[in-house]
Amino acid sequence: MKSLSILIVSTLTLNCLSELTVTKSKMELLSGAIFTANFAYPDHEADFEIEMSLTKDFTADLRVFRFSWKSGHNKVYQPGDYIIEEPKLHTGFLNHVDNEIYVTVRAATDQADIFINDFFVAFVPMRIPFREESGELHIMISHPGEYFGDVFVPGHPFLDIGDNKLFHIKFGEYIKLVMLFFIVFNVLNTFASVNTQAYVGILENVPSIVTSCRIALADARAAGVVSSDLILLNGTGCSPGLLSDGTAWAAESYFKHNVNLFITDSCSVENFGISRLARFWNVPVFLRSDFALTLFDPIMFPTVVHMADMTCISAALAIEKVAEALGRTELTLVGPYLQNQKSESLHIGIYNYLTLLNTINATHVDLDENNWGSMGDWILSVRTPVQLIVIDGNFANPNTAFDKIGVMGLVNDGYLVIWICKNAVQQCQTDLKERAFDTKILLMSSYYPNWELIVDQMKTKLGSQYSSDYATGYVNTYTTCYTLAIAYQRTGSYDGVAISNTFKSATFTNAPFGELVFDANAARLPSTIFAWKPSKSEALSQAYVIQTTRSACNNQRCYDANLVTINGTIWYNERNQTLQECVYKGGCTRYWIIAVVIVGVILVSIGVGVAVVCIRYKRNKPYRMHLKIARSEIKVIESKRDEGIDDISNTRVDSAKSGLATKRRIIGAYAIYNFSKADIFVFHQKKPITFSDKDLKFFAELKKSNHDNIINFIGFCYNDGPKFYVLHTLVDRASLSDFVYDKDFELDDTFKSAFLRDILNGIGYLHRSQIKFHGLLTLSNCLIDSNWVLKLTNYGITRFLNRYIKNKSLKVVNTVPKAVYHHIAPEFLKDIEIGNEYPNGDEKGDIWSFGMILYQLMFRQKPFSEEKSTFDKLKKGELLPVVADYEDDEDPLVEIMEKCWKYEPAQRPQLAVIVKVLRIVFKSMKGNLVDQMIRMNEKHAVILENIVAERGALLQKAQEQTDRLLCEILPPSIANQLKTDGVIEPRFYDSVTVLFCQLVDFLYIQTNLTPNDVVNFLNDVFTLFDDVIRNHDAYKVETTGETYMVASGVPTENENRHVFEISEVALEFRECSYSYRLEALPSFKLQLRIGYHCGPIAAGVIGLKAPRFCLFGDTVNFASRMQSNCPPNQIQMSESTALQLMVIDEYKLTKRGIVTVKGKGDVNTYWLNEHIHEHPDTNQLAHAAAAASGLTLPVKRDLARNSIPKIFVAAE
Repeated sequence: MKSLSILIVSTLTLNCLSELTVTKSKMELLSGAIFTANFAYPDHEADFEIEMSLTKDFTADLRVFRFSWKSGHNKVYQPGDYIIEEPKLHTGFLNHVDNEIYVTVRAATDQADIFINDFFVAFVPMRIPFREESGELHIMISHPGEYFGDVFVPGHPFLDIGDNKLFHIKFGEYIKLVMLFFIVFNVLNTFASVNTQAYVGILENVPSIVTSCRIALADARAAGVVSSDLILLNGTGCSPGLLSDGTAWAAESYFKHNVNLFITDSCSVENFGISRLARFWNVPVFLRSDFALTLFDPIMFPTVVHMADMTCISAALAIEKVAEALGRTELTLVGPYLQNQKSESLHIGIYNYLTLLNTINATHVDLDENNWGSMGDWILSVRTPVQLIVIDGNFANPNTAFDKIGVMGLVNDGYLVIWICKNAVQQCQTDLKERAFDTKILLMSSYYPNWELIVDQMKTKLGSQYSSDYATGYVNTYTTCYTLAIAYQRTGSYDGVAISNTFKSATFTNAPFGELVFDANAARLPSTIFAWKPSKSEALSQAYVIQTTRSACNNQRCYDANLVTINGTIWYNERNQTLQECVYKGGCTRYWIIAVVIVGVILVSIGVGVAVVCIRYKRNKPYRMHLKIARSEIKVIESKRDEGIDDISNTRVDSAKSGLATKRRIIGAYAIYNFSKADIFVFHQKKPITFSDKDLKFFAELKKSNHDNIINFIGFCYNDGPKFYVLHTLVDRASLSDFVYDKDFELDDTFKSAFLRDILNGIGYLHRSQIKFHGLLTLSNCLIDSNWVLKLTNYGITRFLNRYIKNKSLKVVNTVPKAVYHHIAPEFLKDIEIGNEYPNGDEKGDIWSFGMILYQLMFRQKPFSEEKSTFDKLKKGELLPVVADYEDDEDPLVEIMEKCWKYEPAQRPQLAVIVKVLRIVFKSMKGNLVDQMIRMNEKHAVILENIVAERGALLQKAQEQTDRLLCEILPPSIANQLKTDGVIEPRFYDSVTVLFCQLVDFLYIQTNLTPNDVVNFLNDVFTLFDDVIRNHDAYKVETTGETYMVASGVPTENENRHVFEISEVALEFRECSYSYRLEALPSFKLQLRIGYHCGPIAAGVIGLKAPRFCLFGDTVNFASRMQSNCPPNQIQMSESTALQLMVIDEYKLTKRGIVTVKGKGDVNTYWLNEHIHEHPDTNQLAHAAAAASGLTLPVKRDLARNSIPKIFVAAE
């Protein structure tokens, strides 16, 4: 056996030489071969030997034959061990082209074994040329370089053999076998070249995008664009962390499946590897994503066709043109940091190209969206003096990135923000979920003038597979595959260079979605659009369009970009402004902006509110009828229900012992509404509810319903807390089930006929009205009032309950009693969850329910058990109540009852037929029930007196509560006068002191606390303030947000003592702030901004339904200005107010100086520092001030506050 020795460079190691020995026998020539490689590691003092067995289908099996390691690794391989646990990852391919043996070896290992990298896959072709000369085979090594991870090594530096190094090997008698080997492969290749089929490989992880390519190839064949069958093979290889798995799939597809046309995905690393292999194979590669600048080198990648509708070059040129139009020479690029992934970010490609052009000074910020928590400093680094910011929107979650970067804040602070969209600009606004509405953010994307039409076509082609998330991917892939078919038909071969040349400077007029133009580098000429959304109601406004035209090749492109301005008014003001230093260094405080925004919001809210109220009132006026009840208008009373009471027997008192007059149904809870009891149907409300016009019209019919045998519907309480309430007038005597299942109650024909007649009258009214049905006709929903009239309740509401429970807006509070479902027709049991949902209903369903009530009245027993199997049979119509032991004269009732239970709704009797039967059966029962009820009511008189007393007590309690609330919102004197006279005349006050106190850094509190904590914080602080003013002759006017307003001298005048009262209040407010600690935010220190002023005001009560005591006049405005211009923890007053305090020397004042006050100009103001005293009464202050003015006041030992005269008239 002779051997053929070849010296090659192995790609399995970084620095090693290997000797490959090839041994063949006659039988092994086509069936397989064994390759033995000896590797030496000069850097690591290691050597091992690998055996590769090559089978017929050229799948290699690599095993360790001998291994030794001298650098301390614990891993020791034994002969026969696999390098890794899955040897199928070790594959090799052998082919030959012309006079070259072409070997590609794929190998893998892990970090613990050999390599430094986490996971290393090498896929490297080796060309081994040979020629025969004088009986010897001359084999020459061609070593173009290896690709290790992300580094291209143009050749091992220690290997100095040169491209012309020849190794002479004795060929001998096996030369004929080797030549036979080559002839066989030539025959196979020739046969493959004449095949009418061609294989196209697409690297794509999204199945629906692969489908779009398959549809494009089929459409091209159907349209006659291509005559060959283009068979699509799909591989995945863009998975993060798996290096070169897509490249490995491409090589395997090329050698094993004859794939000669490749379409790549968005992975730059895979695109690079496959494009390098394609250069050696001379097959075309169609790139759908061009974010890496390296791929635009036509010399390194002569077989590449660039099909992307936005590349790093086109995006960079577009941004350059827009920046030039805006007069900007600097910009900041922001985008995702793709660690452990194989795609190069678009913003990095743009940065590289702008750096190459050297026309714009660009910087880039990379953000790791998998670790937003540690990105705080990086996000802050976006804020620089550079005003123009371009954000690459290719984040996995663009909405989160939008919020985390704080795009809205950047725009508000004067930055010019461009957002590069992942999809077309029309889809981009949907992807951002309206975040870009009504903001000056430019959306940038590839430009499709007829985008809506294209999307409609793709929806038709893909059907149910279509997803708007991949809209641009569908269009780009369909265009690529269709154009590939055109180029393949034109060349008629797999020749990559020839196909690439077909695209150079070409124009495809028969492209699927419009004309496609390519430059001299086989790169598609893309168009780019910049648009923005002025508001939600307006259409997209196009600002700029970038059009491209062919030109001479320069800077890796062969086209120029031209800016077309459509509406260049965006940023018209901002582009001429410079950023304030505090915007990017921090510390900006714009109180005037806050004030303007607050006022603007209030005015806009009022305007919008008035418009909405008017429109909705006009639209809903015919049918709303006060359906919604505020939660504050009802008081829910929880009753204590006895243990053991079930849904059937629920009377409060044993009727046998106390008689019918004292029978009462047990009510779990009821409500007090408008001083009357209301029955409530309670649910948990999980989501806000918006009723449609149809619903509101139906509820209006419920509201209008009025009949002797139905209970009045009051309305709903919803979207006002966690509970949803349905309110009806309360009937608390008893339900029909209380009489039916009370064995001590004699239910004779008199009662039966009266109850059944009332039920039919109530159902008849509902069926004739616009309500049309009851829907929940059960014994417990048939209530007997104090006059012994049966009334129906909870009618007409089951359909909307069913709908809102199913969509998770409502949820039952307690499990629905199973006995309720005994009354429901089978057709409405099929689609509900027993115990948690209410059924739908209609007229025929009510007939079924009436049959069940009739059965229970006749036999006084439950129709079914409550086992689960019972309901399964009921749904199928396989179970009916057992009818036995009834009188002969009850035959008509039994017959009509059984007809009510027909499984088919159409076979159930009409209501008029049932009424006719009952009239025949109970024709003699007239009037007797009323006579019995009169006697029963006589016994019930005592109970009624108790009820009157109870309601009187409730009324007294409610009145007291009303008085207390009125005194909380109005001064007591005003409240008493309002109750007595009903009218408060406005009046003028000569001298009043008004104070405003604002909590500093309230925005910081709102940002760092939950809404519940914010409310608790305000309650705590304002309660402290309330406690302070209780000790002084002062009145809390109102609180607005974080501002607290106090006045003294109104509505009760206090002889000019008000300035001292307010001064004391101000000092005590500030004293409270020093000791206040916020538990939810321990580091926060409460600071106040206090200002006051004294002067004349007008005051009066404003509002009839919600009266408020309001103050008007310049004094109020001046006091507010004193507060708004005051530094934190200072108390500021006007000069006139300070002069009144200076009359005595117990107040320490500091002159602040001149302050510019809005509406007043330059004003001299003072700060109040402290009151030097030991808790004196303000009467003492008044006497001291009078003495200083030369006046004498009578001494009041009781220090009555209202005894101080006006002492400052002379001083003024």
